[in-house]
Amino acid sequence: LQLLSHPAAYPVPQHIVERDGEEWLALENLVTNGPYRLESWDPPRSVVFVRNDHHHSLFTGNIQKVTLYPRTRWSEKLELYQQDAVDVLGVPSEPTPEVRQARYRHADEFNSLATFTTDILLFNQKHAPFDDARVRQALAMTVDQEEFAIRVENGFLFPSQGGFIPPGMPGHAGQIVHPFNPAHARQLLAAAGFADGKGFPSTKLLIVDDFARRAVYLQSRWRELLGVEIEIDAVPWPEWMDRIYGRGESFDIYQMGFPPDYFDPYILLFETRILAQAHWQDERFDRLALEARYAATQTERHQLYQAMDTLLVEQAVLIPLFYHRTTLLLKPWVKHYPFSPTWGWYWKDTIVERE
Repeated sequence: LQLLSHPAAYPVPQHIVERDGEEWLALENLVTNGPYRLESWDPPRSVVFVRNDHHHSLFTGNIQKVTLYPRTRWSEKLELYQQDAVDVLGVPSEPTPEVRQARYRHADEFNSLATFTTDILLFNQKHAPFDDARVRQALAMTVDQEEFAIRVENGFLFPSQGGFIPPGMPGHAGQIVHPFNPAHARQLLAAAGFADGKGFPSTKLLIVDDFARRAVYLQSRWRELLGVEIEIDAVPWPEWMDRIYGRGESFDIYQMGFPPDYFDPYILLFETRILAQAHWQDERFDRLALEARYAATQTERHQLYQAMDTLLVEQAVLIPLFYHRTTLLLKPWVKHYPFSPTWGWYWKDTIVERE
């Protein structure tokens, strides 16, 4: 049922599309049925929406007009916010000095909201030694998610103590990550034939360059605690996408983040293609997936998905790192600003009361 809330299921005005073809998206032809209609489109500067008086559902807010500044640099948006020319300002998750300063300067206006995005490390089991669960578990046991979130992300993100399915989504399993245990990790690594990291093969971690600081942290911890050396391959986001999904390149470890398109764990467990990227197969996982497919109730299906997620974490197919949050600065006169964990904004229910 959640799929029906996805934009792919929105109705399209057939008569307009048939009349104008691809030009039906032009501003002068565009017909929509949302709570706001597009008034002007100038993405380098601004995009303006005005209230659609013909919209069918109830407006509980009082917003008549919404102006977005999509491509303006964040420093310029911050200046507009400080001049009271902007009511809502998204705060980047990167803990730069400028972002930290803004966060503390506007502490009373700072809001942190949970989303359903999970960042993970994914092991490619087509490459030895990551086909050995003991190696993957050893690396997982030397990742302290709480320390990671504080030292690397300055508390902007929540440490993942549960599985790939995030808190608040049906099927979430709490407290299932491997506990931080370097001593046991060293024992597992030695049992796999790599005592003190000796003989561990050359390993690459592919990551988007904006998050290279995370790879540096992991690199230092695995070197210090296990004697394992990894090489960091940090590339821009478009290149990362091309190398993974375009060219289909194969790496040892990937750092990935998944914002789900709809409110159901199915999209994370199946549509993200994590199993294909990990080259992992397990009869127990497949059996649970089959049972979930024919489950009689949603509750039963979600319980089976939770068991699947637990198996992924126990076998260290992946290491959950963070649960994302979106952070906003809201002016005091923004009294109500509804937000969806799937990154939806509800302007029709937003209330602004300026004195």
